This record gives sequence, structure tokens and C-alpha cells, in this order.
Amino acid sequence: MDAREILDLYERADSFAREVANFRDDVAIPANNELRYAGHHFMKAHAGATVDNDQLDGARRHCERAMYEAAEAGIQRAVRMMREFQTDYEDLVVSEVIPDFAARMVAADEAMDALARGRHGRSSVEDHAAEYMAIFRGLRASCDIFSASRSDLNAIARGDRTDTRRFVIKVAVSLAAVCASAAIAIAQYL
Repeated sequence: MDAREILDLYERADSFAREVANFRDDVAIPANNELRYAGHHFMKAHAGATVDNDQLDGARRHCERAMYEAAEAGIQRAVRMMREFQTDYEDLVVSEVIPDFAARMVAADEAMDALARGRHGRSSVEDHAAEYMAIFRGLRASCDIFSASRSDLNAIARGDRTDTRRFVIKVAVSLAAVCASAAIAIAQYL
């Protein structure tokens, strides 16, 4: 792999890391560390009179690892956010607001299964990272939809609480009326 290919790979890795960082800042740190190491190896490869191919290979490996780290961290963060959303609204029928909610949650589970499988059966680390980034992008879209749906779900939750309060008040008033009627009947009987 020559210097131009390493630079292209570095740019792709940096782009992955930035995309994930824009989603959530804290998930990009491992990828940024890998990019720093890649830059270090790249500079060492060109420090002498001739290009050190071992150092270029080290730079390539760190770029690939940065892509993988960014994608994996993005998937994990998106799945956590989706599960938090599911917990936040567990008492509501979310599919009334997000019709494909169940399919999106299945996609989150499948994403975690893909992470658990690891790199088995992949042709290259770059292909693996690209697959993970595609998964991340799908999950990020779900997170965006979930976030945009919170106000509707909160309104439904407030409506449910209001309906419950009204029901409890009606039952209490009815019970009080029955008790008052019973007391009057007993007083007249005596």
C-alpha cells in the first residue's frame, strides 16, 4: 500500500469518526486515538531516506481500526439510546406513533448480534467497518425518529394520566354517592 492509499484510508476513517462524533461526542475517542497512532506511523514511515513499508502497514492497520472503533462505538451508543427510549415509554403503545417501532427494535438486537459475531467471515477490516457504518446509520435514523416522536408520546402519556384521574374521581364520587344514599336509607329506616 502506498502513501496515497494510506491517506485515502485515513480520510475515510476520519470521516467515520467525525460522523459518529456528531452523533455523540463521547464515542469517538477510541477512533481518534487510532487515527493519532496512524499519523505517527505514517510520519515514521517517511522519516528516513526511504519509505519504511512496515510503518506504512502500521498506519494502515490503525486507520482500519479507527473505522472499526468508530462504527462499533456508534452502534453501541445508538442501541443504548433505543433501549432507553423503549424503557421510557414501556407503558404506551409506541407503534401508534412509530408504526415500525418493533422492526426498529429488532434491528437494534440484530446490530448487537453482529457485534457479538465479530469479524468472522469478513473479507477485510475495511469491509467490516463499512458494514458496521451502514448498520450505525440505520440505527441513527431510528434514534432521530425516536427523538422526534417524544413530544407525541409525552402528550399521549399526559392524556392517559388525565383519563386515569378522571376515572378515579368518577369512581370516588359514585362511591360517595352510594355511601350517602345508603346512610340516608339507613337513617330513614331507623
